[in-house]
Amino acid sequence: MTKPRIRFPHLIACLAAATLGCATAPTRTAERDLRRCDDPYRMLTEGLGMAAEVTADTVADWRTHLSLPGCRITAAGSIADASETEQAEAFFNSVRDAGWTRTPDPRDMPNESAIRFRLNDTDCFFNRYLGIMIGSPAEMRVNGVYQGRPGDDRFNVLVQCVEALPAFP
Repeated sequence: MTKPRIRFPHLIACLAAATLGCATAPTRTAERDLRRCDDPYRMLTEGLGMAAEVTADTVADWRTHLSLPGCRITAAGSIADASETEQAEAFFNSVRDAGWTRTPDPRDMPNESAIRFRLNDTDCFFNRYLGIMIGSPAEMRVNGVYQGRPGDDRFNVLVQCVEALPAFP
């Protein structure tokens, strides 16, 4: 019986091309993908006073039918007592006021609490929700850190950002 041969052609090609920058290309790409969250992070933290955390993410993008590298922001905040509809409207107006516009052919949930926006070459899906929903360590951390004003209603936001690409036909 012969042993099966295990081949790593991609590793060999990468090692052979290391002098051409193959070894550093993934790092630059990952940094660029994380930077996609810079603008929405500033909007959430500086503009809305939320506690937020940015992590790398791979987004299953139903708009393009691709799995895309990107970033994720998990945030916690609060807003003055108002109806759920008024609170959601105030949040999404803040996103628009920060310069974000609806993506063409958004394929989001327009009558719910999640809307897809674009700024420059980045698309971000903003999902506003109440309570602990995801259960991720990041969600637990930002909820533990955030100190809202007494009497305000707490809410969370999940933002997933990717490169702006045309929608799947």
